[in-house]
Amino acid sequence: KALAIGRALVSGSDMIGDSGKVIKTIHYVGDAIWKVL
Repeated sequence: KALAIGRALVSGSDMIGDSGKVIKTIHYVGDAIWKVL
């Protein structure tokens, strides 16, 4: 089951081997939009 919906900030190949933020959270379990979904 999904816990959040997000958008990638960098390409998949750029995610490999680096650390830091790579996903921007759009919705998460319990927020107002999630309850509608």
